[in-house]
Amino acid sequence: MGNVVKQTLALAETPTPENSPITETSYSTEALEDGVYSVITTTRYNAAAQPLISTQKQLISRLAGAIESKSVLVSDRGLASVQWDEG
Repeated sequence: MGNVVKQTLALAETPTPENSPITETSYSTEALEDGVYSVITTTRYNAAAQPLISTQKQLISRLAGAIESKSVLVSDRGLASVQWDEG
């Protein structure tokens, strides 16, 4: 579909999460109470090869009449940020 799903910056002959930065990205949709969202989940790995997962959701089809646009960002530390515009 033209979306990058895995990117490896090879710093060793055989790259692994322990020796080379690897980023994995997945794309999906999710239905919530106020509409349907496009969801992009990004997984990076720290030096101990533990996954760091962040998520970005963008409203693509709204059910609530007052919301024009909405985005939700969840950092790899679990901190959420929500932005929206009302029409």
